[in-house]
Formats: sequence, structure tokens, C-alpha cells
Amino acid sequence: MKQIIFLLLLIFIAGCETELEPSKYADELTSAKDVLLEIEADNTETEDGFKFRIKNNSEFPIAIGRAYVLEKYDKKKEEWLQIPLKDNVGFQEDGIIIDPGSESSFFASFDAFNYSFPKGDYRIIKVLSSEGDGILLYDDFKIDR
Repeated sequence: MKQIIFLLLLIFIAGCETELEPSKYADELTSAKDVLLEIEADNTETEDGFKFRIKNNSEFPIAIGRAYVLEKYDKKKEEWLQIPLKDNVGFQEDGIIIDPGSESSFFASFDAFNYSFPKGDYRIIKVLSSEGDGILLYDDFKIDR
């Protein structure tokens, strides 16, 4: 009897895994020449998150908020899947200006997301604005822990 209850509990827990939706950005990602998003080296091994920076090598200031998207690559489906935020979690929407020739550092927290982040291939996506145009930036990373 205990084995049956244990088996049912395992099935229930496995069924509670968050189902990830396909990326909203699959066809829109292109590299920006003058504005770069870079994950700081070797810091995706932490369990809390990672640091990244945005470098503005353009001639124009860029505006950025704190929001970001994390996605996981599904090798079986051969597509990127968007990781959902936890319920009642959002990002502060202050406007940060990065002047030409400068950079700013940020922290991407895993804690804001409703996901366990197992080993695999991931990417971070940020949406910026420069001269009224939207810019999508991204960088890939691996979790090996």
C-alpha cells in the first residue's frame, strides 16, 4: 500500500513540472552591431543567477529597463522555450540611460522565475530602445551544475 501511495505521489510531482511555452522572439533575434549584451564570464555556475552587462558602442544613448526574459533550448523540439515568472513577480520599470561609449552591469536572478533551471542551454533576452527604435539583445549560456 505504501508503495502505491509513493508511486502516486511521484506521478503527481512529475505532473506539476511547469510546461514551457515557445519563445515569443524566435524570428526576431538579430545581433546589434553597436550595442552588446554580454554575460560576465564563469558566473552562471551560481544558484542565484548571473551578472551581465550592456555595452553601448553606438553614437546614441539607449534606454533600458530592468525586465529580461530567460529561455531554455529544448533539443527534442529543436526550439527555444520561454521560462515563466513566478506569480505576482514583476520588474521595476525605471528608465536607465546608457550613454554612447559606456556600459552598465545588471544581475539576472533565477529566483524570479517559476522554474528549477536544470542542466542545459539557456539565453537571456533584453529589449532596449534607441532613437525610438526597439532593439532585442541576447546572449546564450549553459548551466552545468
